[in-house]
Amino acid sequence: MSKRTSRAGNAKGGSRGKSEGAEAAACILEVYIQPGASSTEVAGIHGTVPKIRIAAPPVEGAANKALVEFVAKAVGVPKSAVEIVSGLSSRNKRLRITGAALSAVKIALDIQP
Repeated sequence: MSKRTSRAGNAKGGSRGKSEGAEAAACILEVYIQPGASSTEVAGIHGTVPKIRIAAPPVEGAANKALVEFVAKAVGVPKSAVEIVSGLSSRNKRLRITGAALSAVKIALDIQP
């Protein structure tokens, strides 16, 4: 009987409530990356978005992994809280960062508004 209650709770609001809260606490950051750079760092603005140089090469997702690790460490969130939502094979990427406000992310990465 507890299994039925558990399933019904998740379908009716248990997991939905969690996802709504997670979305509210998440922000989207658009970035331009330069893979294969000499070091990993924020390198100013490219057009209208922050430019991040990534030391890892753009091979087999190494640059994407390095980007997630760099942003997570700089912002102070776990790597699992940083997700590339678009641009996996592009230099232009959109990151979803859960557990941090956009203003806090920009301060942590030293991005000027």
